[in-house]
Amino acid sequence: MRAYFFINYYVGGIRAGIQAAHAMDQMWLQLVDPLRQGSLPPLERSRLEMLCEFSRNHKTFILLHAGDHEDLNDLANFLALSENPYPWAKFSEPGLNDAITSVAIVIPERLYDEASTDVGRGLVGSEARGYSAWELEFLKRRAVCVLAQ
Repeated sequence: MRAYFFINYYVGGIRAGIQAAHAMDQMWLQLVDPLRQGSLPPLERSRLEMLCEFSRNHKTFILLHAGDHEDLNDLANFLALSENPYPWAKFSEPGLNDAITSVAIVIPERLYDEASTDVGRGLVGSEARGYSAWELEFLKRRAVCVLAQ
């Protein structure tokens, strides 16, 4: 598993890492707060279990520049679709007029291995891997981003 952070391209350097950390905190709060209140639907419970597994045993963060506020808002709307089984969150920075600065998602290896990268770039077909339509769209979106610096 890895955590991918899609960072606003106006945020760079150490600030990109800080915005990623804010998004990870937001992800935990989204899943833990409802649990503390006693109501966590099955999909959210599954997402929480995946997030716990990531935090216990994986811990790899990948930061990608993914565009501006509008682009990140579009990505967040895509991640919010009910077809997304993975934990995710967005973070808006109050000090930047609440611009979205980071969108985070935790994904399994099958969505970041070399074969999935080739699928996202359209270099090979996806038939053999069994990706859902949502996963295929995610792979395409991930493939057009560049590492944040």
